[in-house]
Amino acid sequence: MSTTPRVRFAPSPTGLLHIGGARTALYNWAFARRHGGTFVLRIEDTDPTRSTQENTDAILRSMRWLGLDWDEGPEVGGDCGPYFQTQRMDLYLEAFEKMKAAGAVYPCFCSAELIAEKRAKAEAEQGGYGGYAPAATSPPTRPRRASMRANPIAGASRCPWSMVTSS
Repeated sequence: MSTTPRVRFAPSPTGLLHIGGARTALYNWAFARRHGGTFVLRIEDTDPTRSTQENTDAILRSMRWLGLDWDEGPEVGGDCGPYFQTQRMDLYLEAFEKMKAAGAVYPCFCSAELIAEKRAKAEAEQGGYGGYAPAATSPPTRPRRASMRANPIAGASRCPWSMVTSS
């Protein structure tokens, strides 16, 4: 195992690079440079409704304006690409299939509306994820099948209850 650090910065192109992201990029870049490591830039473009090429270009320009160069990532390549998350979907699907085969995931039939409702409730109560909805993980009834055509089934990680904590 190598002791050379490998750090990354993974901005989402759903907007411009903000000060917090710039700080994280600067710290990771400086750490990699100080210790002879690798600074990786990976674009977290998994939100297809908000990610844009214009924002990606603006992030890359901002990184250059800050004087930050990357050893691996967009425009420079590298051994561990691709560096856009959407270009890695085959890898994720392969891992997901392995998890399904091992019984480590269960199907989630929650609608986008139900998820938004649970998120709003958790935020209002200043809490975290409220847990899964048992009815949402059972096979769909006939009325739910129509909505499922518009909302693909997602997989949720199975976690033993002994590992679940609450504050």
